[in-house]
Amino acid sequence: MSLRRFTRVNFISLAATLLLLVISGCAAGNRSVADVTPAEAEKMIKTNQRDSAFVILDVRTPEEFNSGHLAGAVNVDYRSSDFQNKIDELSKSRTYLLYCRTGHRSANALSLMKSKGYQKVYNMLGGITRWREENRDISAN
Repeated sequence: MSLRRFTRVNFISLAATLLLLVISGCAAGNRSVADVTPAEAEKMIKTNQRDSAFVILDVRTPEEFNSGHLAGAVNVDYRSSDFQNKIDELSKSRTYLLYCRTGHRSANALSLMKSKGYQKVYNMLGGITRWREENRDISAN
């Protein structure tokens, strides 16, 4: 094979690879499954406060939820026997901000939701404990 033909083949392969990376990067732009700090979560909440497609999901027990929660949060108990069924009922087109007491249950819930095809899910690191430590607002029932 001549050097000129070899270079042309390499160029075509490189161009095709770059095109695939650009296309996959654009598709991934609408998907996000990630951890966020309480400060980032608060910013997300403020930015999306009028967006009905943005859901704050508190995965603590009802008792924990009733002791104080983020304003507008919906309670779905991670430890309940029907947790997976309740997750399955949620719309996959919405954006979810998950939290619990310290971040462990919400991290597990995020993994579950990711495995079920949810594409816009965020876990608040440190949970409501860290949120409170940073003196952020809590809603009470």
